[in-house]
Amino acid sequence: MHKNEDGCCIYTDGWKLRGRVGCALVCILDKVEKFSDQKRLSDGASVYMAELKAIEAAIMSANSHHYSSVKIISDSRLVLQGLCNPNNCTAPISSLKSLLGSSTTSCELIWTKAHVGTEGNEISDLYAKEATTSSSPVCSCGKEIEDRDLLIFKCPTMVAYHWVVRRDMCLGSGRGFFCFAVAAPFIISRMPPWGAGRVTSRLPF
Repeated sequence: MHKNEDGCCIYTDGWKLRGRVGCALVCILDKVEKFSDQKRLSDGASVYMAELKAIEAAIMSANSHHYSSVKIISDSRLVLQGLCNPNNCTAPISSLKSLLGSSTTSCELIWTKAHVGTEGNEISDLYAKEATTSSSPVCSCGKEIEDRDLLIFKCPTMVAYHWVVRRDMCLGSGRGFFCFAVAAPFIISRMPPWGAGRVTSRLPF
């Protein structure tokens, strides 16, 4: 039976510290920490992969807790852009898209700016750092390309065009709304640092 936990937010983060990589999540409901999880990844993993694994763990945790819907909040714009891009067929992104598509929990993915004092984001950030101190990795994964220029090179011009136009349309006052275009059964949006409101788009490319 699904739990109707309105306002349930799962914050995710990934860190690389002294050559070690970790990821973590924390679930916040009514300003109370409901549960958390943290894992150390293999040292060859990138921060991009750690962020992706944290979102993956958040979806699986939401399913295992039988939530009807959750907001998964990440500060990794690259991962969220990868999910938005229908032409991104890399194995990690494809796997995450498949997991989202088969999830029994409705997941809303939200981007938030890092290190601006958002409590849940700061907690997941701390847990991800702690995960790097674990004695041995519990999650093995290969090194993932995270060079921004290579990622942009792989994206078609149309995707880049929509990203820029939608960003400019949503910014308005310049305070930082970002709107992601998706053609999938999940939602990706951006939570502004001042806490209220968001912009969501389901428009296909």
